[in-house]
Amino acid sequence: MNKIKNIFKKMIKNKKLFVLSLISLILAVGVCSAFVLFHFVPEASYRVKTFVSGILNCTVRLDKIQADKYDTKTIVVEEFINDPKVTFDQSMMLINAEHPLADDFEAKTGEYRDSGVYMNCCLFDAYASLSLDISERFDTKLYIKSAYRTYEQQLEEIESSSDLAAPIGSSEHQAGLALDVYVPYHAGYAFVQSKAGQYTASDGWKHGFIIRYQYYNVEQTKIAYEPWHIRYVGFPHAEIITKKQLSLEKYIDSLEVGSFYTFGDYIITRQAPLEGTLLLPVDYIGAVISPDNCGNYIVTLKIQT
Repeated sequence: MNKIKNIFKKMIKNKKLFVLSLISLILAVGVCSAFVLFHFVPEASYRVKTFVSGILNCTVRLDKIQADKYDTKTIVVEEFINDPKVTFDQSMMLINAEHPLADDFEAKTGEYRDSGVYMNCCLFDAYASLSLDISERFDTKLYIKSAYRTYEQQLEEIESSSDLAAPIGSSEHQAGLALDVYVPYHAGYAFVQSKAGQYTASDGWKHGFIIRYQYYNVEQTKIAYEPWHIRYVGFPHAEIITKKQLSLEKYIDSLEVGSFYTFGDYIITRQAPLEGTLLLPVDYIGAVISPDNCGNYIVTLKIQT
């Protein structure tokens, strides 16, 4: 005991040694605490990675451009949709309490690979790609707990879990655009505690998916954090939303109606169809057009760069 007292007395006399020792002790405790926290609370590491990712991706930009930078023409919406290079889908529909689905809305759904699971047809290839990616990386299978829901099924969901289910017409499941997913032993909130769940959250954009209700966007979405609820928005929207840590509400609101934006080899424009027409660039190698459920269309054009 006296030896320890003598050591502390010497350390106090030598201020530099004392300060360095104190810093070393704090760092050691910090490292040990971080190791324990990340090992036993996997979601903590995910949140730290998300924070760091937000800093690293702060330079990701969606550049607004002048329409006269490209040769454009006015085209009738139906004529554009019928172009073989164009895909019409419902991928960019904003669905929430403020923008509910119309009473006569019909989701473009189908059965996914004879599985008995129905989802919006625009998800077929994307989910197959994500599922294969998860399987190859983590040697586990990605399962779907809930996909497309009819009016009646959504009503049942509300009655059984009113604290989580969105009101009738306000659920993305009624459009078949959302999937509630899980892996063995990790469902619900535990999904993000798995490596597959964390990968889905951070890299799901590579397959066109976002975590629709993130913990850092609750104020904008008005929906509690749901790490299991993935939503298809396609390319390059999923990458922009994920890397810039935006909500779908914030992202769509950032697209000024009538303006043009570039991101990589894509041109994005949100337009109100004046007299059933759109003003669009002439040259493109492929395009996707989707209603935004706010009275406009979001057109995403792939260009040759």
